[in-house]
Amino acid sequence: MKQPSRRRVGEIQSLWKEYLSGAPRPGALRPAFHARLLRPCSRHLIAKPQSPCPRPYTQHPIPYTLRVSVVSLLLAALLRADARPIGQPWPRQGVVGIGPASAAALDLFGPAWYYQYRFDGPDIPGHQRVYLIPPCFDDTALIRAMHDHPGAWWLVGNEPNDPAQDNLSPGAYAGFYHRALMAARRADWSAHIVPAGIANADHTWAAAFREAYRAQYGRYPPVAAWNIHNYILEPQFSQYDLAEFQRRIVAFRAWMDAIGEGNKPLLLTEYGALYGSGCCGRPVETPIEGVAFMRAATQWLQATQYVQAWAWFSLDSSGQFNGDLLNSSGALTPFGQTYAEMGDGTRMNAD
Repeated sequence: MKQPSRRRVGEIQSLWKEYLSGAPRPGALRPAFHARLLRPCSRHLIAKPQSPCPRPYTQHPIPYTLRVSVVSLLLAALLRADARPIGQPWPRQGVVGIGPASAAALDLFGPAWYYQYRFDGPDIPGHQRVYLIPPCFDDTALIRAMHDHPGAWWLVGNEPNDPAQDNLSPGAYAGFYHRALMAARRADWSAHIVPAGIANADHTWAAAFREAYRAQYGRYPPVAAWNIHNYILEPQFSQYDLAEFQRRIVAFRAWMDAIGEGNKPLLLTEYGALYGSGCCGRPVETPIEGVAFMRAATQWLQATQYVQAWAWFSLDSSGQFNGDLLNSSGALTPFGQTYAEMGDGTRMNAD
């Protein structure tokens, strides 16, 4: 069996001590950071279901003898995990769902994975679901959901660096991420916890989040993968600038390598062609140029290993944004026809 690395052993020992203490690390309940999280939910560009805003995390003491027995089993499982990849394989190509979705709709894209801006509601059979935790969530509901979906993947928020989305500073987001992580530690140690999709693939913001987390909790945040969104919306670029799209992804992957996390998956949980439907003060466009961008960008993702899984935005925004894969009657649009043709069915193995 492959021996765990020194860093892995150190992390396990640290988690063991934290679990035996029966409480989060010192600083986990700092009022200043919880005050930021207790503010009313921000208005989002896209309406997303929200749970009541969070309360400070409530401790549930566990008898010491039970904690020792449980941790002994967990340590054995974690040490074995170094010898093989953990987490089941899932398709590389996925979709973002804003409203209700059906198995029939997702089946049009082969074995596509999907996520919505929530973690509640029924799963769609036959397709891998990734769950999203909004900033305003109920601890009990999240712990129950994690317990009911062992080994699942959880995205903690959505674009915290975008004022129109979660709109959190790196320090406030560190508190949010830690709270979600502690819920996973109580519910399911096999859960894969992933930071929110960082708008513009901004690795400087990701670095600021890491440092803020270390300042508050004494170590860098444990992440199962890194997660980005990549739209080219700046006025100096065309939204179909493939070179800029590629540059941002390559730069983020290089940053992951520089911090010693290049062996982890990089997820692209939103990319697309937002402009062109008449929204955002932009003119209506024919789908020709947008479809050409989709094809070129997706072919590049398939041919390289910078990104391990990606999701096009969106399945159906009811025409609010350009790039919808389905029209109002549920039929494939030109974007949907192209994306369905490109579903290669390849699968990722994520550590």
